Amino acid sequence: MVTVHAPGLEVIRTMARGGHPVTSIAAALGMSARVMRECRKRQPEVEEAFATGLGGLEHELVHSLLAAARNGQIAAAMLLLKCRHGYRETGQTDSAPKVA
Repeated sequence: MVTVHAPGLEVIRTMARGGHPVTSIAAALGMSARVMRECRKRQPEVEEAFATGLGGLEHELVHSLLAAARNGQIAAAMLLLKCRHGYRETGQTDSAPKVA
């Protein structure tokens, strides 16, 4: 049974934040994607490392889009409204929080 230790968890966090797919992260750790899936199920800290890395990536991307929107890039503003606030061409979706 394979166990991911602290150095491997750091690889997972770093690569997930860098946008690498699970298969590449598994290969960097010398395991198959199947073994990686098993580790994620068995070791909560592995799943947490993925979540932390992906959360950092999301934060970075949203910040970049927001900066672009504030600099007048309309497509970035539209994407943020659609993805983060439920807007669509015909108005907000029913499930999205309403913006006054």
